[in-house]
Amino acid sequence: MADEPNHCGFSKMHVFSAVLLIAVVVLLAWSIGRSQAPQIIQVETGGGFQKDTVSVTGNAQLSVAPDEASVYVSVVADNGTAKEAQLNNRELSDAVMLSLKRMGLNSSDIETDSYSLTKLENYDPETNKYVERGYRLTNTLKVTTRKLATVGDIIDAAVGAGANGVDRVTFQLTKDSEKAVRAEAMVKAAQAA
Repeated sequence: MADEPNHCGFSKMHVFSAVLLIAVVVLLAWSIGRSQAPQIIQVETGGGFQKDTVSVTGNAQLSVAPDEASVYVSVVADNGTAKEAQLNNRELSDAVMLSLKRMGLNSSDIETDSYSLTKLENYDPETNKYVERGYRLTNTLKVTTRKLATVGDIIDAAVGAGANGVDRVTFQLTKDSEKAVRAEAMVKAAQAA
């Protein structure tokens, strides 16, 4: 059966193609209009989805100068016995702490960071054995100050009183300053979001 024209002069195939084309155009227009309609935003939470919620992220970075320094000084005593090393080190450590307190530092600014006792030995190649030569006691004190300009004075006072090592000096923010800077960064991050 051939595709015969109808009373308007169109074949069935032409009519079918035109109807199909109109349907495609209508569906396309409907989908475009639908995509521009308001959408409900849902965010998954522990208890399911929460409607009408928007999540944003912001970053902020601040550079601030330190307002606190920690000076780590060591008092090392080598003696023949462990007890002698402890007594000698205690005497030297007490002198160092007294010198630091005379500078105006409080007892709360000075604390023991580490304390170690080590046996000292030398190797004797003739006997092929280690020979004990005494004990070393190392007491490292952490001295904290907010007066950054006094760091050199702290080192001088400690060494002058008997400290025989400076392990390190660190600079940081006090806990209160760190809390304030963190709060400021949070505000700036929220503004950037």
